[in-house]
Amino acid sequence: MIEKVYDDNTLSFKEKGLYTAIYLNETMNVDQLVESGKDKADAVRSGLKKLIEKQYIKKSVVREKNGNFVTVYYQVIE
Repeated sequence: MIEKVYDDNTLSFKEKGLYTAIYLNETMNVDQLVESGKDKADAVRSGLKKLIEKQYIKKSVVREKNGNFVTVYYQVIE
């Protein structure tokens, strides 16, 4: 799959880099992605949105048993 992402000329290098980071770490959240580079959270989120639209990654929401939000993780779709 990583070759398909690399060869997709509709993706920016930012989006390819985000995909690679998630691929190498299995799951990551926005804070982890922001900490690993110089882009701000909004830039990271826009890249993640494009990867979700292209069905390269999926978004998983984590909640406590009582329904309170904990975090959102992103994973590669294989």
